[in-house]
Amino acid sequence: MAFTAIISDLMQQVQATGTTAVAGYVLGNGLAFGVATVLALNSKLRRLVWPSLTLVFVTPLIMIAPMLGTVFGQKKGALLLVCISVYYTTATLILSAIDSLDEGLENVVRGAGGTSVEVYRRVWVPASLPALFAGLRAGVPAALLAATI
Repeated sequence: MAFTAIISDLMQQVQATGTTAVAGYVLGNGLAFGVATVLALNSKLRRLVWPSLTLVFVTPLIMIAPMLGTVFGQKKGALLLVCISVYYTTATLILSAIDSLDEGLENVVRGAGGTSVEVYRRVWVPASLPALFAGLRAGVPAALLAATI
């Protein structure tokens, strides 16, 4: 009887950790894609904001976890911790992919009468997909690690 109670409690804890990891992973990577796109469009904003985002990422998670837990509560703090651990890698990869784009590709779309939205849709998004998938792949262990902290 005691063994089944222990297993039941363990499964509840695994489910809670997995839910936090998956939710933070999706939220953090979505945030990374949005932040990378906005920062790629606005270089002044990028110079202003990116150092702060880098500072948050290089701070050890074990130092951030108690602060997030105190300020936002245990569940929301854990979710934010997973988001922080995931977003930087994906955002960095997407920004580097967009920065390394050949301007000729953008000029072809603009020369054919394309708008900025079409340049984004036809050039930036396809060019950033390999970096996005690499960030998604790299974020899985980070999300699981952060969810267990």
